Amino acid sequence: LVWKTVDFHGTPKHSEFSYEDLVDLMENEVRVYLHLRPVWRQLVPEFVFRGSDINFLWVFVTTHEGESLEKLAERGELDEGVCSRALASLCALHQHGVLHGDANLRNAVCRESDGQVLWVDLEMATLCEGVTPEVFAERAEREMSALGKALGAARRRPALDDPLTSSVAAASTTTAIPAAPRDDVPLLRRRTKRARILPCPCGRSSPSSLSSRQSESG
Repeated sequence: LVWKTVDFHGTPKHSEFSYEDLVDLMENEVRVYLHLRPVWRQLVPEFVFRGSDINFLWVFVTTHEGESLEKLAERGELDEGVCSRALASLCALHQHGVLHGDANLRNAVCRESDGQVLWVDLEMATLCEGVTPEVFAERAEREMSALGKALGAARRRPALDDPLTSSVAAASTTTAIPAAPRDDVPLLRRRTKRARILPCPCGRSSPSSLSSRQSESG
């Protein structure tokens, strides 16, 4: 399973989002997962649980489906087939009425058993009913184009484990995909109150600054 946890009273890291922003982002991710229930384990992982536990104020749990495309790219394993499936998977997500909002390589995972590419970290996603059809189509096209460029750039970079080129690869930066403008979606409400969150135990980062940790328990 994979889970994300948030402790608004934790230390030592400040979030760039307010308490209200983080609550909105987490609730939005739940809404998007429920909307995508028919394609759980096809386009997105299966949503397992949301709530609180004894240690954290918020826990969000999904099935573990594979390694991120970013990790595959670092090892030089991001081949043409994976790239094609990533683009097809994002296109299918759009056809199901969802804009990912942060369709970067770190937010796409490849399942080892069948090579299927699924999308994770949906807190920035937008449902089709939240925007006009014209805006949705424009943003979908932008996401597809940006992902294609990011995949191409990642394939051109040398693998990090290559002893001859690791220093060059480590100095390079991942092609960032700009998040879709959200002026018409009242999701990110700015507040002066700052939230504190737990550091990320597994080294991953998220656009919402949610701390994440991952275990493969089945």
